[in-house]
Amino acid sequence: TIKDAFEVDYHTGSLVVAKPLDREIQGEYKLEVRSLDITTSNNPQSSAIMIKIEVADVNDNAPIWSEDPIQINIKEDVKVGTTIYNFSATDADFGRNGEVHYELLKTIPPVQEDLFVIDTLTGIMHLVRELDYENCAEYLLVVQAIDQSSNVSERLATTVTVRLSIIDVNDNAPEF
Repeated sequence: TIKDAFEVDYHTGSLVVAKPLDREIQGEYKLEVRSLDITTSNNPQSSAIMIKIEVADVNDNAPIWSEDPIQINIKEDVKVGTTIYNFSATDADFGRNGEVHYELLKTIPPVQEDLFVIDTLTGIMHLVRELDYENCAEYLLVVQAIDQSSNVSERLATTVTVRLSIIDVNDNAPEF
């Protein structure tokens, strides 16, 4: 509660934080601080002031994936440029601390040229080269979500594993 979050030193009038604050739980406090002059017992005087306290965000939450691992099934004849998946992670922090960017970290088996590209801002993954079931029936991808804290050394990241299964289509004629 508000009363537990702050205390007033009755001798100095200093307002101090009494417990850890969390912007994600409560980002703003409004307090009324009242002063009472009791030096005269027959006519005490008082004064009040309203104080608004805004809790600044610190980057204390990493991005969270709604599912892990992610299973994607795609036919091998899908056209180059097609959207394959839209990655989305959430971050409870505020402002740049809660802004998430995406990156494809690893493709297994490794490929010489990129097959998939992820838009850093939107998380949309596109196919950039043709797939071939007979060449590789499944890929494992590691995708990273990283917040955009202004202080690069404080950025928090998480990864998700993606199993991308290629579905065979009848694209090969019989051979003798």
